[in-house]
Amino acid sequence: MRPSSRRPSGTAAAGRRRLRGPAAIGAATLALSLTAACGGSGNSGASDAGASDGVATVRLGIYPGNLISAQIAQQQGYFKKHRLNVKFQTLSAGPAIVAATENGSVDVGYGDTLAVAAAAANGFGKVQIIQPGNIQTTEPSSDEDLLAGPESGVKSVADLKGKTIGVIPYPEINVAARLLLKNHGVDPDSAKFITITDGTQASLLKTGGADAVEGRNIGEDKKLVGESGARDLGSPLDAIPPHTITTSYFGNTEWLKKNPGAAARLVAALREAARYYNSASDSQLGVLGAKYGGVDYPVLAKKYPDILEQAHWGSWPAEPAGRADIAATQKWIATAVSFGQLKKTVQVKPLLYRTATESRLP
Repeated sequence: MRPSSRRPSGTAAAGRRRLRGPAAIGAATLALSLTAACGGSGNSGASDAGASDGVATVRLGIYPGNLISAQIAQQQGYFKKHRLNVKFQTLSAGPAIVAATENGSVDVGYGDTLAVAAAAANGFGKVQIIQPGNIQTTEPSSDEDLLAGPESGVKSVADLKGKTIGVIPYPEINVAARLLLKNHGVDPDSAKFITITDGTQASLLKTGGADAVEGRNIGEDKKLVGESGARDLGSPLDAIPPHTITTSYFGNTEWLKKNPGAAARLVAALREAARYYNSASDSQLGVLGAKYGGVDYPVLAKKYPDILEQAHWGSWPAEPAGRADIAATQKWIATAVSFGQLKKTVQVKPLLYRTATESRLP
């Protein structure tokens, strides 16, 4: 399971090529979200110099049902260690968090890197990536598999030509699903992509509302295979180029100018949390996943004793250099454009704040 594999559900609505859900990255939807958000309250975060006690308050936008390094940093006391008072604000995923960061409703947000790219493509320039959130690995890194219905006739990804595929409305998974089809010789435009709500997968496969659906975690995957007779086709996210920065923490540029020290300390705390996460045992990760990731591993383990060992936990970047690859991320953005999921290509380097690449932090 990826650290960020549990994502919020959207409203079920049919759509071809472009998603219509709240987290879709269609240019029009994002532009409207950001335009509306720009009428917000503005950036009210205190500057470094204004923190009389030396503790900086940071408003961090996250979405529900998710396990990220910021939550671990809070739990383990890393934010407190770095003189930070981090206040989480729960928002819907994708453009909504970018919009809130853009207008200063939050100081820092966490979400899909493609949503940041979409904001830049639509002319909004007050958001910069301060730290990679999730780096695509060469090993299986997700339990968000595609599962085909028993009556669909689909036995492999190559059989998805002309089929209906239900995916949760999230930029990363929708581009990845199209890329997976392309890599198996299937024209993505030949398939019909529909936006689904998490929890409806079994009924969609049973009624034929979709030939294949995205499962959200290993427990759901096993249940669909064992109880619904579904066939596991593997994870679309594994089609993403290795070392791609798929998710990220991003900051409001005005806040970053006023609070460079707080930003650096925030990233330092996130990297400590990443090191903790990457060294944790399967059982420790299971506890974290149950607390923050929306997956009750202790309960699932009673039915599937080997579920913790089978889970793909992924990895968080603890250092700026190494696995994170700007060229791979640039290619990922170009892929989104080629599938009509992003308005136009944007350059990654201007989107990176200094902490995204610097090694020396407080």
